[in-house]
Amino acid sequence: AVNCFFQQSMLAESYQGIARIFFSIAFEVIPGGYGFIGEVACESEDHMDILAVSDQVAEECRIMLADTDKAGGSTHALGGIISEVVFGQKSVILNEPELSPGSVCPPEQHVPVESFMGGPIKLGSEMKGIIAFSGKNGGYDPEDLKACETLALALVEALSLKRREDEKAKLEEMMVHSEKMVSLGGLAAGMAHEINNPLAGILQNAQVIRNRLREKLPANLAAAEELGMEFDAVCAYMEKRKIYRMLDSVLEAGKRAAAIV
Repeated sequence: AVNCFFQQSMLAESYQGIARIFFSIAFEVIPGGYGFIGEVACESEDHMDILAVSDQVAEECRIMLADTDKAGGSTHALGGIISEVVFGQKSVILNEPELSPGSVCPPEQHVPVESFMGGPIKLGSEMKGIIAFSGKNGGYDPEDLKACETLALALVEALSLKRREDEKAKLEEMMVHSEKMVSLGGLAAGMAHEINNPLAGILQNAQVIRNRLREKLPANLAAAEELGMEFDAVCAYMEKRKIYRMLDSVLEAGKRAAAIV
């Protein structure tokens, strides 16, 4: 059963998918029909995330289906027998659960709990959660408990392997994204450089043109006198034809473009 589970779990596409595969194999070894796998929630140690429930639970337990489906996904508070397994970190068999001091009366429409077996799932000293079985005619025995603990080890290993694979895939995706961003940054820097060079030439020459047509600099006055023109007349023409305003617009647009680049 363990070998079969490992082979099939390697084909699972998700963390919850491994948990669902588990029940299809576990019930061949441990009869019962009812079961769920819960993992201690990362946000709160007194709650657990339901990774998967057996097909029979999914069909009959309408309360659970209000929050989740066979794929799991809901979070439930730890209490009663479940809490005893998780926090006590020990396997439990209760063939008369209602007589247990830690028993909690199940709500209306809950699946029947005439017998119960729960085993902790943990990785090293780290507590991971619980595997719970219910519904075996005649109750569970030590052989069932031994099978449960053996399968729990296989489940934890498969879940841990899948989680490492998912984390590796996520890291690789982040690295690819980072490399893309670096490449994009290099491309943007190169484009900015190619744009800035001609833009600087446009701004510089527009500034020079404006100075030579507007400012009464000695060189400007001398050139106008040499050509027999009044510099004030040249300025008046430029003003009349709004050439100064056009040059100012060119400089303003160039500065905005430079700021964007």
